[in-house]
Amino acid sequence: MIEARRSLRRAFRRAALSGVALLVALLAVEVAVRIVAPEQAPIRLAQLGSALANDPRTQFMDLIEPDPELFWRLAPSVRLEQDRHPFFGLVSNSQGLREEGEIAATKAAGEQRVLCLGDSCTFGYLLRAEESFVQALERRLRAQFPATPIECINAGVPGFTLFQGWRFLETRAAPLQPDLVVLNFGWNESVSWDGTSDFESHRRLQARRPPNWLAGSAIARRLWSLRGGEAPPEGQRPRLTPDEFSELLERCRASAQALGAELIVLVGGARFNVPTAGPKRVINEYQKRQYDFGSALRLSDGGAPGVVDGVAVALQLARSLPIEQLFLDQTHPSARLNEAVGEALAARVAPWLRARGAK
Repeated sequence: MIEARRSLRRAFRRAALSGVALLVALLAVEVAVRIVAPEQAPIRLAQLGSALANDPRTQFMDLIEPDPELFWRLAPSVRLEQDRHPFFGLVSNSQGLREEGEIAATKAAGEQRVLCLGDSCTFGYLLRAEESFVQALERRLRAQFPATPIECINAGVPGFTLFQGWRFLETRAAPLQPDLVVLNFGWNESVSWDGTSDFESHRRLQARRPPNWLAGSAIARRLWSLRGGEAPPEGQRPRLTPDEFSELLERCRASAQALGAELIVLVGGARFNVPTAGPKRVINEYQKRQYDFGSALRLSDGGAPGVVDGVAVALQLARSLPIEQLFLDQTHPSARLNEAVGEALAARVAPWLRARGAK
């Protein structure tokens, strides 16, 4: 009996030593993989880098980080010198939002939050953070309802499509506790990077993710990265077709509802919307889909549809201002136009706030 116990203890010690040796070997391999075989960027992020190569906007690649759901996101706590170009000043807070302060985890009593999702036009590309339409909206609403805490959150990220906006709603919006969501997309969807949509690229990215309990291991991430590695289809296609864009508008409505929030669509304008001659109004297919969808939206205040016509705002200003004072390039609004867009948004949001008891 004594000899049997001794044999058992020896066997246990050998097993323990073998386990320790295996753990040390795995740790050594883990360190080696991290040093020798750095992880590749997700395909959409790599494509973004290629699209920005040899362009001043390539600076943006230093301001973002990979995201398993969004393809990329703003790196946290980024602030640049004011003389940098084209990105300068405040880029992000610690939550990866273009906000000066942090969005509190707990709302103040009666606080109303408006989450603004979009691309570089929402972010305020080529502008200071306070010159975005998001901040213009917040200033006007706070002045109109001084007794109600109001937070307008700038979650715009350059390069985003509506697909990424939808994934943000699904995966990152809940802690922000939005009461109202403003969607402002439509400029990156028509870009062709390869033969896949954002839907398909997301599916491939998810197939290469290890289970959550292994997500911290470089070995696991490297092994899972070999899955779903088939080449994308030949040819070109937009990141999102107009039909896919319409489908995502519906998905965003459902996601907002699941968060207990309502939805407004802001149809942004561009230079091509402001004809140099003739009264004809020109819009593209993505703008048309937003008008159609937004016109059918009804907010709980029972008022006008949940759509704000940024194209009309630009056309109105173009009657008195040269187009160079409205757009910084082909699509990005100036501070002056953003101020007017913020005013138009506030005119639609104010009745909704009033119906919710804001004062």
